[in-house]
Amino acid sequence: MVAVEIKVGPWGGNGGSEWDMGAADRIINIQIRTIEAIDAIAITFTRNGQTETNYFGGTLGDIYEIPLQEDEYLVGVEGSVDTILGITMVRNLTLRTNKEPMDLSAPVA
Repeated sequence: MVAVEIKVGPWGGNGGSEWDMGAADRIINIQIRTIEAIDAIAITFTRNGQTETNYFGGTLGDIYEIPLQEDEYLVGVEGSVDTILGITMVRNLTLRTNKEPMDLSAPVA
């Protein structure tokens, strides 16, 4: 199977900025911070034999670690948004791997 990068977006909240980590050889770990929305995402990956972590977002909320097995890879990402106090934000993400979907929902205020 040949890996293919497909880019859509960018999307982000008010005052945020777009980001793109680029293509990776392998994603090792995903860390999500949630409060009333998805506040941040950190992705640890390998590229050209080097391990890197890119962190995007804030510092609030609970941390969820999602380690990927060596033979596991992302096949899709889905999410939904909501507007709270006039700010549009990501309320949940579903990360789909070749092994299982992982639902990451922010607590409802």
